[in-house]
Formats: sequence, structure tokens, C-alpha cells
Amino acid sequence: MFSLRQKILSRLETTDLWFLVLRVVTMLVGLAWYRLVPYDASTQFIFGLLLSGFVVYTVILYVSIFLWPGRIRTFYLVAMAVDLLFIFFLVKYVGKLQGSFFIAFYLLVGLHSFYFGPLVGLFTALAAASLYTYLYFDLGRALFPSEMFLRISFLFLIAGSFGVLSLKERRDKEKIER
Repeated sequence: MFSLRQKILSRLETTDLWFLVLRVVTMLVGLAWYRLVPYDASTQFIFGLLLSGFVVYTVILYVSIFLWPGRIRTFYLVAMAVDLLFIFFLVKYVGKLQGSFFIAFYLLVGLHSFYFGPLVGLFTALAAASLYTYLYFDLGRALFPSEMFLRISFLFLIAGSFGVLSLKERRDKEKIER
């Protein structure tokens, strides 16, 4: 008889398990960051809210995936949108433009480019670039325009290269399975 753990793991492919591990690690690192980095009280409060929200929607995401594994792609697309907003608010209220949280946009673009391919990856890069550009103007243009251009350019380079790698990996897998 299967244990609950075995039933859950049997519903996920290797890539999906890595996505789950990545989210768990993100929560643990976020908790450590929350405890160790000395923000002012209001920033600490906002970071705590964002981290709590991330934990709650990650639990909802994976409960949904376990209950309806056939809809996993839809769940990941919804999670992509929520993740974009999470990163947006993290940059806006915690890290600002000079902080390092903007790097999370790169990870998100790379993951979705690899999982869904170059078209979704480029759309994700466009959405991330739009949000980041909004922050650039909203937060008072704290970076040189050339720095902003470089950061946004990397979003599209990551989307294109990971998307192409994803297509190649799928083709290679199909060749092996034939």
C-alpha cells in the first residue's frame, strides 16, 4: 500500500519535484533572510506579509496540483502571474531598485522559459520588463538608464536561450524515446 508521500510523489514528474524543492528552499531562505537582515520595522512587516503570502499561495498551488495533476500547466501559468506580482512587490517595498531582489525576475523567466518554451518565456520576460520599468519610474529612476537597459536585456536573453534549450531538450528526449 502506498504511503501518502509516495502517492504525492507519483503524481509529479522530476521537473515538477524540482519546482517544489525550489519553492521550499525559497521559503527557507526567505525565512532566514527575514530573521537575519536588519530592516526597519515597516519594511520588516511588509517582508513578513509577502513571505507569508508566498507560503500560503505555494501551499494552495501544490494542493491544487496534487488534487488535479492534469491541470498542472494551467496552475504553473497562474503561479507565474502571482510570482511576477510577488517579485514586483518585493522589489517595490523591500529591495528597491538598488537591492538584489530584482534577480528573482531572472529566475522566474528562466524557469518558465525552460518549462513552457520560448514563446511563454518571452512573454514572461516582457511582463517582468514592464513591471520592472514601471518600478524604475515609480521609484524615482534610481539607476542609470544604461543599467536599467542592461537588466531588462538580460531578461530577454535568458528567455530566448532557456527557451531554445528547452526545445532542444524536448527534441532530444523524443529521439531517445523513439
